[in-house]
Amino acid sequence: MDKTSLIHLFCEEANEFIDSIKESLLLLEKDQEDMESLENCFVKFHALKGNAGFLGFKQLSQICSSCETFFFDTKEGKRELLITDVENLTIITNQVHSIIDYISKNEKESDVNSEEVLRKITN
Repeated sequence: MDKTSLIHLFCEEANEFIDSIKESLLLLEKDQEDMESLENCFVKFHALKGNAGFLGFKQLSQICSSCETFFFDTKEGKRELLITDVENLTIITNQVHSIIDYISKNEKESDVNSEEVLRKITN
């Protein structure tokens, strides 16, 4: 399989992951202690991180790594999930979706700056 085919396969799967994350975030808006939704977000961001890294999409991998760490710490009880966290994670998820859309059209990453929003979930 050539790199172009791998990228298109990645984007297809990544969009399914994003849809699943968005559904879980909607559930977490209502119940911040929904462990199934926390676990789903953790697993999907973990997979996105690894797949993006494998294909050399460094920025996307780093963003997903920050989200993965956030969800891991939350599900392990190291931090509390606040509604503002869910709002920030929704913004980040939308940015990740935009990056994936850009990759699917251009086979490279865009120059999206997520540092400001990521700071809100990494502190």
